[in-house]
Order: sequence, then C-alpha cells, then structure tokens
Amino acid sequence: MKNSKITKITFCGLMTALTVVMSQISVPMPFGVPVTLQTFAICLCGYFLGLKFGLASILCYVVLGVIGMPVFSGFKGGLSVLFGVTGGYITGFIFLAVLCGCSEFFVFRKYGKTVSVLLGIAGLAVCHMCGIIQFSALTGSGIVNAFLTATLPFIPKDIVSCLIAYALSARLSAIVSRHGVLKKTK
Repeated sequence: MKNSKITKITFCGLMTALTVVMSQISVPMPFGVPVTLQTFAICLCGYFLGLKFGLASILCYVVLGVIGMPVFSGFKGGLSVLFGVTGGYITGFIFLAVLCGCSEFFVFRKYGKTVSVLLGIAGLAVCHMCGIIQFSALTGSGIVNAFLTATLPFIPKDIVSCLIAYALSARLSAIVSRHGVLKKTK
C-alpha cells in the first residue's frame, strides 16, 4: 500500500513537470493569449492520475507559478500572471483537471469512453469560460469579443488535445497497470 502511494505521488510530480514543460512550448499571439500545449498536459494529468492526484498535480503547478517560479507560459510566474489577461485560463485549468479526473469513475462502465471525453470537453468549456470572463474584464473588450479573440481560435486545438490526452492516458494506464505500478480506482 505504501509503495502505491509513493508511486502515485511520483507520477503526480512527473505530471506537474510535464505541465511546466508543455507550458513553455508556446507561440505568442497578438491578442495576448499564446498557443501552448498546457491543455493537453492538464487533460493528461486528469485522465491518467484520476481526480485526487490529477488535481494535486495541477494545484502544484499553479502554486509554483503563484509563488513566482517561471512555470507559466513564456517562463512567467507570480500573482501578476494569475491576475493578468491569461489568469482566468490558469484558474480554469483546475476545473479542467477535476473534470478529466472524474472520468476515472466511468472507466469500467458501458459508455465510459464517451462520458470521459465529454467530461474533458466540459472541462475545456469551463476553463474557457473562466478565461473569457477575466480576459473581458481586464481588457474591456466585452464577452463576445473576448470569446472571438481569446477562445474561438483555440477550441479546435484544445478538443484535439483532449482527445489525444484521453487516448494516451488509456495507453499509459494499460502499460503501467500491466507492470503493476499504479492501480486505478473504481
């Protein structure tokens, strides 16, 4: 039992590190929200680690950024990023990880794959809503304009990221389970 918990904590740390790395793979955009692979990493954390450890991993990522570590996109960190134009998306990452992590409760059910993917897409919707609201409030651009400039261009990439993260997490879980390293909860 103790080894299992240590293994889960280790995977949690590894997924936090993966999120940091994926956050730095960034293409700046003229309206202030860069294209990154953060959503892929966060979906993968939730799907692979489950609710409890997926959430812990993303909370570690956010806390590291808030205390000033340069883990956010563009090697940024600090409270100013959390309260800046992209901060709503960072807050939304927590909800994204939770909803992807909830998929662990549906894995063994008849429509588990469908429900899991829909939970991820719902998580993306919540994440984008958090981002739209903060972006709109800070730029004064209005909700519709914020959606059109800071969210709409990213939706296809984020949905594809979510689908790939789900497929990869299923494969990783199978490999890890086959070797008895990490047991999934029902």
